[in-house]
Amino acid sequence: MFDEDKILIYAKKVEKRDKKLEEWFKSIRYTWKPFENAYKLKDLVKDRLRNLWNKKFCGAVPKIETVLEKGKSKDAKFFRSWGPEWIDFEEGFVVERPDVNEILEKFENKNLIVIKGNPASGKSVILRNIGFKLANQGKDVYVIELKHPAPEIKDVLKLKQGYLFIDDAHLNLEYVNDIVRDLSGVKILVSTRGIEERFGPTSFLKIPEYLKGAIEIKGYDAAEGIIQKFSEKRKKIPEEIKEKLTKNNLWILAWELESYEEYGRIDEGTVCERVKDYTRKDLKNSGVRDAENVLLPLSVFYKYETPLRKKFVEEFAEYEDIEKLVELNEINKLEENGFEYLTLHHSETAKIFLKTFQKFDGFGNKVKENIGGDWSERLFHMYVQEFPKESVWVINSIWFKESKFTKNLVEEHFDEVKEGIESENDIERISGCIWGISKGSKEVAEKLVKSLDLENLKNKIEVEKNIKKISCIEKITWVSKEVAEKLVKSLDLEKLKDRIEAEEDVGKIGWCIYGIAKGSKEVAEKLVKSLDLENLKNKIEVEKNIGKINSCILWIDDGSKEVAEKLVKSLDLEKLKDKIEAEEDIREIGDCIREIAWGSREVAERLVNNLDVKKLKDRIGVEENIVKIGWCIWGIAKGSKKVAEALIPVVKLKIDAEKDARKIGSCIMVISLGDKEVASKLVNQLDPDKAKSPKVRRYLIELKKQYQR
Repeated sequence: MFDEDKILIYAKKVEKRDKKLEEWFKSIRYTWKPFENAYKLKDLVKDRLRNLWNKKFCGAVPKIETVLEKGKSKDAKFFRSWGPEWIDFEEGFVVERPDVNEILEKFENKNLIVIKGNPASGKSVILRNIGFKLANQGKDVYVIELKHPAPEIKDVLKLKQGYLFIDDAHLNLEYVNDIVRDLSGVKILVSTRGIEERFGPTSFLKIPEYLKGAIEIKGYDAAEGIIQKFSEKRKKIPEEIKEKLTKNNLWILAWELESYEEYGRIDEGTVCERVKDYTRKDLKNSGVRDAENVLLPLSVFYKYETPLRKKFVEEFAEYEDIEKLVELNEINKLEENGFEYLTLHHSETAKIFLKTFQKFDGFGNKVKENIGGDWSERLFHMYVQEFPKESVWVINSIWFKESKFTKNLVEEHFDEVKEGIESENDIERISGCIWGISKGSKEVAEKLVKSLDLENLKNKIEVEKNIKKISCIEKITWVSKEVAEKLVKSLDLEKLKDRIEAEEDVGKIGWCIYGIAKGSKEVAEKLVKSLDLENLKNKIEVEKNIGKINSCILWIDDGSKEVAEKLVKSLDLEKLKDKIEAEEDIREIGDCIREIAWGSREVAERLVNNLDVKKLKDRIGVEENIVKIGWCIWGIAKGSKKVAEALIPVVKLKIDAEKDARKIGSCIMVISLGDKEVASKLVNQLDPDKAKSPKVRRYLIELKKQYQR
């Protein structure tokens, strides 16, 4: 193929060719790739050249200038399906929201900011807007959009300064979690949707915790500005139309404005008519003969953000139409494991197209007739039947929204799903798939797990380079304790021990032991007792991230309390104290002390009594998330009730300033888990008359009554 050390040779196919030339062609047959038409040749060369250019000049992580296509587009636009470009910001076609400057101000004192919001609330535009402003200030801004193939973590961790923006974090939370945990010296902005409970009873992920203090993005906040700017630059909108426009979904709003400009109406039927006309007329004028044949299957799958094999789409659509849509940037093309996939740019775009296909029977009729019946559901059945290896990806995308349909899909294609799991090498994807199936039917999931080739699964675990992924055994345990136990007991403990001894990341070591313990406490205890404690202690001593230290001690304790106690008592408390006092995340401080206390209350007490209480008070005073404050106090109380009580006044001030009764409740509940007396003393000092809202006042009155009982 076309790589750094290869040459692309284009030879016309002829009936007779010079014998020497033919022999030479045969000698390089392993790189031979025939092309049916110019599109395929152009596609290959363009992709390879782009990849080489990015690798040589842009690095592994693209910069904001590349993402925003700086210098490429000449005409500014209000809406692009793939998001605004550099020129759209320059020409003032993008409404700047107050959130932009708020986030920039927060970056002065924070290294990590998380924003969350519903689909089509404008999160990606905010990321691009902030990136545009920072780049114009001469800052280096790197961008990872997880709807596209992501750079390897090792390449991301090479960044030493500037800003890193990660969009659509919900698509790969494990990946984001590792970057946030390990990347230093770079300010990080993460954008995500709300995260459903899809990771099992316990998870090593910190992103869900960060979401509790995230900035919430709402479509309403941008809608009025977008409507006003559209009215100024494109077509004046009367007040009666403005009142009816959708304000909470910016993609629907975009199509409503397009519909108003074209037809003067914004009702649902007219909007669908505009979508249909755009597909059949606008795209046809751009050179796409039958775009609906491409967009129908993509809209069905990308509603769930599921990429679709390009080969599958080619069964319904012309190759040239697909390539033209990619060229026009109407759809994405990506590659994984040597296979090409297609996606739309946004799940809300998919939903709008899908609604239009459902409204007009004749729209996408060629594909509908080809599929027959309930075409939207039957597409999934056809896809899993034809591409069993994709079943894991499909199930991981849909189960948390369609648990009943997932159950039916697995029951009807049991052998294909089993084949997909057997052929999948990523043990996290496998366990996530099994977990997802169990949410629709634990019985079906158990039947599936018990039918798997355990030797095959064992081999995948034993060759997995990232030992942290072994924690995924927990999800198998939840479905079938019997299978998980057999699996763990079949592992080569000597090899596993050697891998743990060779692993420098103490957090990964902890999570590996956690997974083993979930399958078999007996095996975990045997494994933990075989480890070289001096070696492990040395790794902890040099580890700067106390979150990793927490995980290591916590799960070693799960394997053997005796070993955990020996390990904790061997640690240099002065070094540990320095790490705790340097830690920015106060929850990590509490978690670390709690984990130390589980290993040895005596050691935890000495550690806490040695901490600088004034520094702790200052840290709590600047913390915005009072639930994190609760976690911190819990841990400190496990080490020293006296120190925890000394922190009550500053915690009280934070609660007095809190407007959310639920957050106050969570804070108090967490503290009570650590020590009920500390929680009681805090509650007794709270004054309902100082509450920031009537709801908080009522809650505090009821809370004080509960603790008086």
